[in-house]
Amino acid sequence: MKCPKYIDKLIDRRARLARELLMTDYTLSEWIDKNGIEVEPEDYFGGCEVYCNPGDCAERIRQAIAKAGDKE
Repeated sequence: MKCPKYIDKLIDRRARLARELLMTDYTLSEWIDKNGIEVEPEDYFGGCEVYCNPGDCAERIRQAIAKAGDKE
């Protein structure tokens, strides 16, 4: 079967977005570690929540950062 052009574009787009997500997640996760922010393991360094529940994951990270700021 010949791969339809729009499917080929979707495959390329998914790969590009996945690479972008991996790099973004790594940069954010490094910052979290460097600053001693306590987050659940599933919320960073490629944790499943980044993919399964991205909105909830983002909110938990924001809350963890705010909580760490309150300790200062």
